[in-house]
Amino acid sequence: MSFQQVFIYEFVTGGGLFHWQARSLDSSLATEGMAMLRSIAMDFLRLSDVRVVVMRDSRLQFDLPEDITVQPIEDATQESAQYTRLINRSDYVLVIAPELDDWLARKTASVPASKLLSPHLDFVQACSNKRDCHFLLQAARVPVPEILDAGQSAGAPEQSYLVKPIDGAGSQGIRRLHSRDEKDNEQTSRAFRDGTVIVQEECEGRAASIAAIGNGDGYQWMPACWQHIQDDFCYRGGSLITNTHDQRRASRLGQRALAALPQTQGYVGIDLILGPSLDGKDDRVIEINPRLTTSYIGLRAATDDNLAEAMLPAVPNERTRIAFRSNPVEFQASGEVQVKPARGHEHRQGA
Repeated sequence: MSFQQVFIYEFVTGGGLFHWQARSLDSSLATEGMAMLRSIAMDFLRLSDVRVVVMRDSRLQFDLPEDITVQPIEDATQESAQYTRLINRSDYVLVIAPELDDWLARKTASVPASKLLSPHLDFVQACSNKRDCHFLLQAARVPVPEILDAGQSAGAPEQSYLVKPIDGAGSQGIRRLHSRDEKDNEQTSRAFRDGTVIVQEECEGRAASIAAIGNGDGYQWMPACWQHIQDDFCYRGGSLITNTHDQRRASRLGQRALAALPQTQGYVGIDLILGPSLDGKDDRVIEINPRLTTSYIGLRAATDDNLAEAMLPAVPNERTRIAFRSNPVEFQASGEVQVKPARGHEHRQGA
């Protein structure tokens, strides 16, 4: 039997932090990175003709299945060299990296398009800058929160706003403002003028997400999930939305968002707010994540099909549609998953 080698590169756990000394190994990005890497690697291993290789920061210790080839990384020079070597030696490459400091685009640009399983570079570039993506969506009449321009006058003092890094990932670096006037404090004002942050209206409603897997021709849509986010914006995980009406609202909004962007492939996550109005008039697209997201951990537990297989090239018209069960599923950012059958018995599984 001939095997295809899939190189799964997860930036935070794969040695990327040797280039990025400002980030801590014990950050939430590392926790989520480990959980995503373990989940997607196990799914590719379920395919009989696939071999999986990953890179691992030697300062990190976490369990991976024995069948995975692990390349330890000791420093930044070795990280760059091994990344190039494994791209050249692999049939396919899946890139998982934060948009911060343009790392996702830089790593994606190094992979030949014929080998790439994650979104194309043009899609990554369209989504990574939150301000640019906002205006793309707004131009297509996709509902998005208001963002402020540098010269915009102060608004109602009861309205709160969020300051976000222009290229942020997850909940990193987000803080709340309670009026537009507060954007004029020295730190925020400087970052605002430099274009390193956006100031975005905080929308009333519940945080949600929906994901899709593209094959260059269209998308297979995943069930939408609620996002479990603490008051300090720390992301803890999520749960599949069980209400059919809310699923439809999330699906409609997600489809409108992707229709406004370049067609792509691979796994894409869309962050949403489902507002208090049941007719969806208050629903908003918050941002597009052009990469695997933590929701993958819960979504893979809601189906007997293999989400990783859906990312591989398929013969036209022969791609199997993914079927999802209706069981409630809750997942943690650390990788723990709870699947609740209809009869009330809980089943726990790790990533």
